[in-house]
Amino acid sequence: MGQLFRPLLLIISNHRLTTKEGISQFLPFYVETDQHHYNVKNHYGDLTASIFVDDQEELLRGERSFFDMRKSQKTNLRGEKHKLKVFDHEHPAELWLAVYALCMIFKNRKG
Repeated sequence: MGQLFRPLLLIISNHRLTTKEGISQFLPFYVETDQHHYNVKNHYGDLTASIFVDDQEELLRGERSFFDMRKSQKTNLRGEKHKLKVFDHEHPAELWLAVYALCMIFKNRKG
C-alpha cells in the first residue's frame, strides 16, 4: 500500500527585526524544510505580507486592514481583517494559512 501523505517537517524561526539601517521587516519569519527555504516578507509599514519559496515564487499573499472600527458580531471585538490568496498547488492551502496565522500571532505577542 502506498503512502498517501508524506510528513513535512517545518522549522519556523525569525530573522533579526532590526539591521544597521533600522527596521526593514515587520514579520521577520522564515520556514525551513529539508528541501526549501520559505520567507515571510512584510516590509515595515506595508499591510501586505507574502510567503515566498526560495525568494522566488510567491505562495501566499495576505492583505490586512489597518484597523477595523466595527465590532465583530461573534466576538464583540475590534481588530484587523485579512484577505488571503494562496498560489501554491503542491501543498495544502491549510499549511500556508497556518504559517500565516502563526506569524500574525507572534507579531501580536511581541508588541
